Amino acid sequence: DADRVAARIGEFVESDRTYSDPIDNRFLDADGDVHWYSSLIAKVTYDGDPALQVLAREVTERKERERHHERIERRYETLCASLPGGFLALFDDDLRYVEAGGELLDAADVDPATIEGERVADVNAAVLSAVDPDDCRAVFDGDSHTRACEFDGDQMTLRFQPVTDDGVT
Repeated sequence: DADRVAARIGEFVESDRTYSDPIDNRFLDADGDVHWYSSLIAKVTYDGDPALQVLAREVTERKERERHHERIERRYETLCASLPGGFLALFDDDLRYVEAGGELLDAADVDPATIEGERVADVNAAVLSAVDPDDCRAVFDGDSHTRACEFDGDQMTLRFQPVTDDGVT
């Protein structure tokens, strides 16, 4: 990180800007543990001379949450890609789609980005119109179940399965 941070500071010093963008970097403590810091730099005058003022705060917990979220996202993407002829949709306790993907959505010309953040009941896109909000709500009570439906003339089975992360469904 040292070379990258030094380069960012050098670019900032040479620029016409007064304040830097946040610079995130890692430090190792004496025990070898990694700590993340986010720093902002300001050009100031100190005793009549140009100087840099640095404000740094520890963001280790935020970085760990981000890495955890990225790992989960990669798992879901892998799972979506491994469902030939099917789809995977994850939703939160407000019944908003968090993640979606799979061959069936692709075949139905549904872009997952257009439904993520939308409520299950509000999405009428192709195959997803068969998803009943009551089935989704039941998942938060720990109910795992299936429901048969028809899409585009084909019979299919929707499986509703609670997914937990650190004990939270």
